[in-house]
Amino acid sequence: MAQFKYRHGSINRAFAAYVLSIALVSSISILIAQRELEAEAFNKLIATHEIKATQVENYFSQIRHQIETFSENHMVISAMKDFAAAFKTIFEERNLTPEAEAALQARVAEYYQENFLPKLADNSQTAPHFTDYFPNEESTQILQDLYIANNPNQLGSKHKLARASDNSRYSDHHARYHPVLRNFLEKFSYYDIFLIDIDRGISCILFLKKPILPLRCSQDPMPTAIWGKPFKLPEQPKRQALHI
Repeated sequence: MAQFKYRHGSINRAFAAYVLSIALVSSISILIAQRELEAEAFNKLIATHEIKATQVENYFSQIRHQIETFSENHMVISAMKDFAAAFKTIFEERNLTPEAEAALQARVAEYYQENFLPKLADNSQTAPHFTDYFPNEESTQILQDLYIANNPNQLGSKHKLARASDNSRYSDHHARYHPVLRNFLEKFSYYDIFLIDIDRGISCILFLKKPILPLRCSQDPMPTAIWGKPFKLPEQPKRQALHI
């Protein structure tokens, strides 16, 4: 009987040791598998991050190449020269009477007060003041009247107007260049395009026709709802330089 009990106890101890060994091996196997899964997941995250980073870099590289090609296009260069020259002469070309000029200023002012400034206030922490944004230059007022305030298209579709109702050289150039440049904007899904006269720091043309056409790029404060932050050209911009 004593021998049976001894054997029975040995068997129990051996079985317990066997179960403990299995549990230990299983725990180690689970821990190793868990670490391998974590490492695999981490490696996948790194790979995904690198893929996304490459995609973003390629996207901005593509935009840079598009802009460089766009800026070197002879049509765009001619457009810049023509718009800049026409901007300087449009006030004399229109030869407005005092009454017509007052009516023009009233239309532009009404657009600012009833359309632009309310939308700007929705995206600004401080209330925008009319005098900070209303342009003082007569040529700017004329163009904002022709292509913004007196534009028959609704806000967001004002870029569809290829030619205003006047007979100015600026509108002649606008009718020639705008459809082609607008097509570039739409094909590549740009939000807007600005052609900047670096000599005067003025936006000669933009396509969504917001009230910064054609304000000085160095003017403060610029409409933050459009630029996101005040936009300024470099102090000494290079003609071959590209700024995004």
